[in-house]
Amino acid sequence: MFALEEPVELSEQSGNAFINVNARASMALAYADLGAVERAMEIAKKGLAVAQDKFPHQIPLAQAVLSLIYIGSGHHAEATEALAEVDHFRDLRFRFSFPPPMYVRVGLAQVELAMVDEDYEKAARLGDELLELLETSGFPAYLADALNMKGRVLIALGEAEQARVVLSEARAAAEAVGSQRALWQILVNLAEVEVDLGNKAKAAKVRDQAKEVVEFIAEHAGSDELRESFLHRPAIQFLSDAI
Repeated sequence: MFALEEPVELSEQSGNAFINVNARASMALAYADLGAVERAMEIAKKGLAVAQDKFPHQIPLAQAVLSLIYIGSGHHAEATEALAEVDHFRDLRFRFSFPPPMYVRVGLAQVELAMVDEDYEKAARLGDELLELLETSGFPAYLADALNMKGRVLIALGEAEQARVVLSEARAAAEAVGSQRALWQILVNLAEVEVDLGNKAKAAKVRDQAKEVVEFIAEHAGSDELRESFLHRPAIQFLSDAI
C-alpha cells in the first residue's frame, strides 16, 4: 500500500487538494478490494472532507467512492444517499473536463447502484454510455471494469451468450494492463456464465484460473492482516467452496 499512501502524504505536504482527493479515492478502493472495509471507509470519508473543504469539484468523485464501498459492504441505503446529489457521469465529464479516473468511478458507482436496485435496463444504458466515453478517451485502465460491469448486467438480463463475449473482452482488457484486481472478478463472472450455458468443465477450469489470481493477490497483499481480510471476502469464500 506504500505506493498509494505516498501520494497522499506528498499532496498533504504540498497542499495539493486535487491530488489528495484522487489519491485517497484510489487508496480507499484498494483497501475495499482487499476486504478492509472499515479502513477503506475511513480513507474515503477523509477524502470527501478534503473535497468539501478545499476542492468542491472533486465532491462527486469522493461520493462515488463512498457509494462503491457501501455497495460492496451491503449498505444499500447509504450507497443511494451518497450518490443522491451526484450528476450523471457524462455531464460531469463535459462540464468539468474530468479526466477518466474521476468520471469513470462516478459512472461505475451509478451502474452498480442501478444493479443493486435491480433496474437492469438502466444499468445497461448507463454501462453502454460509460463504455462509449472510455472508448473515445483513449484511456484503457478502466476498460476491464466497465466491460465486466456490462457482462454482469447481461447475466442479470439472462443474456448468457452475449455476456460471455463481453466478459472475454473484459478478461483481455484486464490482462493487457496487468490488472489482477479486475481479472479475478471477471473470471468469477465468466465461470458463472459457463455454468449457465451448461459448460461445467469449462466453468471449473475458469474457476481454477480465478483461484490462481486470488492466490497471487493474497501473497502480495502487503500484510498478513490484509491477506486474511482479502481471503475472507464473501466472493472469495464462494469461489473456494465452488472449486
